[in-house]
Amino acid sequence: MGLGAAAGASGTVWAQRRVRGAIEDLGAEQVVAVAGRGARAAARAVVSAVGEGREAMSERELELRSRLHGTDASVDLRHRHLRPVPQRVRGR
Repeated sequence: MGLGAAAGASGTVWAQRRVRGAIEDLGAEQVVAVAGRGARAAARAVVSAVGEGREAMSERELELRSRLHGTDASVDLRHRHLRPVPQRVRGR
């Protein structure tokens, strides 16, 4: 177990030195620019994924509602906020 801890510690020190060397080679402005581009790309990917997820969720909701109410599922999704009011269950 001591050997694994030593290997882990030396690997961490090596990685820190390598990162510091890369930062020094690039310069602070370049590091900030690269990090900013990466963050913007990640944000665009997240926004895109959320939009696709919402669209898929709306389509699935429409499909399930059509099954439940026996209606046509080809309703225009631009009007998905116009949802039918659920009917009360008999006996309640």
